Amino acid sequence: MGEMGFGICGESVSWAFDPVTGRMVISGRGPMTDYENYEETPWCAWRNEIKEVVFEPGVTSLGDYAFENCENLETVAFTGDVDILGTFALSKCPKIAEIILPEGVRVIGAKTFSACAGLKKVHIPLSVKAMDMKAFEQNPGLCEVTYGGTEEQFNQIRISMDASGNNFLLKAYARSEDVTRWEHFYNLSEEKIPVFELAGEIIRKGGDGRFHMLTIQLTTMHKTGKPGDCTLLIFPDGKTMMVDAGVAFCEERVMNALHRIGLTKLDYFMTSHPHGDHVGNALAVAKYLFEKGEGIGTYFFSGHVYKEEEPEFAAYIAEHGTVMDNHLTRGDERQIGEIKMEVLKPTRQELIDGAALRGDEVNSISLTVKFTFGKVSYLTGGDLYRSDEREVVKTYGDHLKSTILKACHHGVFTSGSKEWLETVAPEVILVTSDDIGSTVYAEDAARKNRGYFSYGTDGSILTSITSDGEIEVRAAYGKTFSRKV
Repeated sequence: MGEMGFGICGESVSWAFDPVTGRMVISGRGPMTDYENYEETPWCAWRNEIKEVVFEPGVTSLGDYAFENCENLETVAFTGDVDILGTFALSKCPKIAEIILPEGVRVIGAKTFSACAGLKKVHIPLSVKAMDMKAFEQNPGLCEVTYGGTEEQFNQIRISMDASGNNFLLKAYARSEDVTRWEHFYNLSEEKIPVFELAGEIIRKGGDGRFHMLTIQLTTMHKTGKPGDCTLLIFPDGKTMMVDAGVAFCEERVMNALHRIGLTKLDYFMTSHPHGDHVGNALAVAKYLFEKGEGIGTYFFSGHVYKEEEPEFAAYIAEHGTVMDNHLTRGDERQIGEIKMEVLKPTRQELIDGAALRGDEVNSISLTVKFTFGKVSYLTGGDLYRSDEREVVKTYGDHLKSTILKACHHGVFTSGSKEWLETVAPEVILVTSDDIGSTVYAEDAARKNRGYFSYGTDGSILTSITSDGEIEVRAAYGKTFSRKV
């Protein structure tokens, strides 16, 4: 590898690498390319020879996965033009001991510096507004964090608390018990719009002719696991369907929602996939509803068996008279009043081939369903990954276009592929995450004039659509959105 390497790494950005010095220079104007993994980078063959990376003025981003697994990378020199540091961009670089970010850097992406075992010092400029999911995960040696602003300004940075992924940074900044941050960003007591009571009124009236999605806020302070998904659908005739029920530790949050709504019966329950953050609280919901005497009418599921939570829930509701429609696969359709429910994934063969899937692999066979109501539609896909999204795009193409989209996999970096978002082309994106989900995705939605709501930052969210295209979104913490399509 004695020859110079050079090429393109963005529409107007290029790279040049000198293997003699180990110096990589990124130059040009605008953002770098975002890669799907480090093996896609054009300098992959040199990655273990890279010792220094220098950004010249004009380059505005560090691309996703750009320098992941560069085992001998020691220094990175940014200019003030760099605005966003991408996902996994400098992860697993064990020889980086110090990072000095200049004024101008605004967003530190998910897992940007994760698993940098040698990282000891970090300087955060005043310009930083967000540190996304696990940006500084697995940095046990981090002992010194300096900041270009005041303590009060530091408190205004949106630092993801998801799974305690940024605790090493917070502890190094002497903020090991960051109660202030939780209360500031999750505003758990600052409800401005009573979305649960509004939903309850709609149900008691027997519907109002609109289709509603109530995204229930599950954030539970100081819990380190994902609270997960729980969405209540209210059909035009007042019938109800709960899609997932969150993790077991968020039982209080879900039960509080049920009490405030006044819900004692579900016409339908759907499990997207049997992970604990989707089905862990389902049995508690079922017991509550059946104890009230009305229970759950019909159960929708694909039938994939994983761990005990879903089978225990399914056995309980079957014993209590629920209709078990729990072998849904691609092509199945159900009519719920005026709304057509279409199953897009998984295929029957995927279930057969994936019978032994475990762990994160189970996300790939999430029940993916499109609900169509006149000229509008709602699409929900559990925890599909980018590769799964692309497979569904390839199969369905423009048929995926939907007015409202529940973001896959909590709106984080593993999902929301370009192909998926361009094909679905939603007017509103709903995110089930205890933070914003992804700062980059949220800002992209804003540029495209899309509504973007996350229960972690907006509280529970009531989305309402009419069959002729009137959209109204109201979030508990006061954010609203309306549009006619």
